[in-house]
Amino acid sequence: MKLFFKTAIAALALAMPISANALTYVGNRTVGLGSANLSITTDGTLGTLSLGNIVGWTIGLDGGAFTLFGPDGAVNSRLRSGGGAALFATATDISFDFGFNVNARSFVIFDTPDSEPLKKFYCVQTGQGCLGDGVSGEAVSSTGTAFQFAPRSGVVVLASIAAPVGGVPEPASWTLMIAGFGLVGGAMRRKGILALA
Repeated sequence: MKLFFKTAIAALALAMPISANALTYVGNRTVGLGSANLSITTDGTLGTLSLGNIVGWTIGLDGGAFTLFGPDGAVNSRLRSGGGAALFATATDISFDFGFNVNARSFVIFDTPDSEPLKKFYCVQTGQGCLGDGVSGEAVSSTGTAFQFAPRSGVVVLASIAAPVGGVPEPASWTLMIAGFGLVGGAMRRKGILALA
């Protein structure tokens, strides 16, 4: 019987999925007459984020006119920041503090390289930030020749963890349930044998 339980525990360990620490946040931002659909993946760090904590992104600009892909996609863009840490992550949201370190021009910008003839970008900034105009806010450009800007203040949630869809259990959950029923059945059978003896 000990062999049965050891085998069952080993099977359960193999059936359980390996959990990744990465967190993906999604959001839809309206910036003036423009827009940005954000999907930002972090290494799971909570609190203040540095560039090293952001491991991937897919940002659709202006309804899909152009998409910025990060390391987890068909890489065509880069990530830059300056002026300190205004980007924060919780277990549910990524936010940017538009009132943080205004004089140092805190900013985070996802953009195409300088070699790109018509740069495309999504940017959040404090103070003079990406645009150098002294106003905190968001900017987006899918054309490279013009951009949309919207002033912002305070802490603003940029993206959130997608709510899980309920319903059908994952295959690993089915495996765990079936194995659990097997263990209970085995224990009841053993108890029945001992009671007859």
